Amino acid sequence: MPLVPEADLRLGIDPLPRGNMVGPDGQVSREWRNWLEVRGSRIGEVISGINHNRALVVDLETEFVDETATLTASIGIVATVAADNETAIGTLQTTVSALSTTVDGKVSNATYDAQVSVLVGVDVAIASDVTTLSSTVGGLSSTVSTQASTIADIEGNLAATYAITVDGGGNGAFVSLEDGTTLGSAITLSATKITLDGDVFVTGSLTTANMFAANAVTTANMFAANALTEAVSEETDAELTVTTSYADAETASVTVGTGEEVDLFWSMAVFGYSSYLSSDPTAYLYVRILRGATVIYSETTVASTPAVDQLGIVDGSTLDVSLNTTTYSHPSGMDFDAPSAGTYTYKLQVKKSAGAWLVSKRRLRAVLRKA
Repeated sequence: MPLVPEADLRLGIDPLPRGNMVGPDGQVSREWRNWLEVRGSRIGEVISGINHNRALVVDLETEFVDETATLTASIGIVATVAADNETAIGTLQTTVSALSTTVDGKVSNATYDAQVSVLVGVDVAIASDVTTLSSTVGGLSSTVSTQASTIADIEGNLAATYAITVDGGGNGAFVSLEDGTTLGSAITLSATKITLDGDVFVTGSLTTANMFAANAVTTANMFAANALTEAVSEETDAELTVTTSYADAETASVTVGTGEEVDLFWSMAVFGYSSYLSSDPTAYLYVRILRGATVIYSETTVASTPAVDQLGIVDGSTLDVSLNTTTYSHPSGMDFDAPSAGTYTYKLQVKKSAGAWLVSKRRLRAVLRKA
């Protein structure tokens, strides 16, 4: 019969048997023998209950001392139960610790601590489980902590969390699973590097502020055969005066691995103008892309300023006039390249046929992907 707090330890108030304790045969009478056996049984139950409750509180400690260190190991288990008219609380805490104190003052310690708590009230129920592992040597520590909790109340609010925190002296790593009727479900991963090994399926939205920064996407199989492995972006806002010879508007260097291909994307803002004279033709702006010295995106016209093909004649006299024509545009394009493994510089180049041209907001992006 395990004992509980405030249990009644009285053995009862049964009256003593009537008659003599010893019968004519010199033996204890049957009435007295029955009474004693019942009382003995009840005493045994009390002793058993006391031993059971003593088992709930354990504190063991051993110590070893030699010339170089004092080693101490201890185990502590404490169980408590409390209740009143509105709530019931139960806790169980287990601590296992080993301590070493060396002669030069350095202390090493390893500890396991687990605490389980439950609270039940008229309108709320809460349960939690917290476990911590820690190791310390000379002031340097590493820890692993797990926390689990559930909450339910009479108003229909539910919440459940499970979190693991690991700190081994670096930046730490954290995993948290949460669900509840108020905020919904969430999984939080926090670490310097997160590796997903296996197939990953995204059926909802994927939001990131830094997906296409340099080297931001480094997965071997993000989109199966067309996995992104690297994205390099170069941009220059300043104006570049275009001449009749090709010149670099922007460049981007990438290292291509075996089985990888390069997707190229470019854009620029263009302003052009030309003056009409009898010898001025239409003015054109051309673009091409090179890999090193090899043209991979051949010369393409991306803008032009039209020539003026009529002049006014007044009273039979030819007017000596000069007319300006202008154009504004923002051309863009793409190309795909499949070179062998190696490091390459891609060049976005521009030139003109005539007139005056300025290009600005020059952009070139090279995205590597698995073929």
